[in-house]
Amino acid sequence: MSSCLKVDDLVIDVDSLFNTIDCGIAVFRLYHPTKGRQDHHIAIEQFNNESEHIIGVNLDNFNQAATTFEDLVTPKYKTVLKDVYEQLSKSKDEVQFEVELVNFNRKTKYLICNAVALSYGDDDFGQYIRVQSAFMDITKLKIKEEHLNNIIRFDPLTNVLNRAAYEHDLPQIEHDLGNFPLLPETGNLFTFVVIDINGLKTINDDMGHNAGDEIIKAAAKVVKDSLNKYGVIYRTGGDEFFAILKTSDHSQVRDCLSQLHSCADKWSGYIVKHMSLSVGSKSIDLSDDVVNSKKNFNV
Repeated sequence: MSSCLKVDDLVIDVDSLFNTIDCGIAVFRLYHPTKGRQDHHIAIEQFNNESEHIIGVNLDNFNQAATTFEDLVTPKYKTVLKDVYEQLSKSKDEVQFEVELVNFNRKTKYLICNAVALSYGDDDFGQYIRVQSAFMDITKLKIKEEHLNNIIRFDPLTNVLNRAAYEHDLPQIEHDLGNFPLLPETGNLFTFVVIDINGLKTINDDMGHNAGDEIIKAAAKVVKDSLNKYGVIYRTGGDEFFAILKTSDHSQVRDCLSQLHSCADKWSGYIVKHMSLSVGSKSIDLSDDVVNSKKNFNV
């Protein structure tokens, strides 16, 4: 005997599947920015239990809160919403992307998402794309990835960025220094600093490699303590460090370099009693004109 499902039964089965699947599913309206609203506003129509777990609140409470979904997205990922809107506005093909947010429980979550445009329309809030999205919480994987990245990019002796990190970052240093993410957000004066440890070979030959390691670690600490506030530091060779500083004016650079020399002069170690550093620097001001950093400084 054949059997059939009632419509109500079918709806219940679909809802059950919707709420037991192990990834977030949401249907939302993605609005185009307006003069009064710069961000791509998101109005969520529906999401499942896993979405509640990820976002940290159920749909009713979410819709009653003053916080919007775009408020949860961290600043560096807000441009992702713009890119997604642009892609979905042109095609109903699936769009894949990653986003980072801080949920209602103040926990940082990394999500890998896909989205497809269901329809297009407009209402009192403006033009929108109705979107269906599925997403998974990849926070644990992202933490492991960052840990591995730190192992690859950092020098284990000094805990500053290593030569491999420098060579990886060099293309952006050369061609898009103004947007280099490892530098402070404010300031237009960029200063390149090269620091050499004088006499390291002699120290290694005469006093042993433990002495050499001592002064390398001490020099790295002096450099970090003096320059890290305004920039990023790499160990580019056995006795060489390279730093990029981003400051508002030359006085901040002078203060940093003065502190560097002062800390080096005052240092005395357990094996090595004196530290001598050679320091060279050059500054360029990106507010004056568009500057290619490699042309102005031989990195």
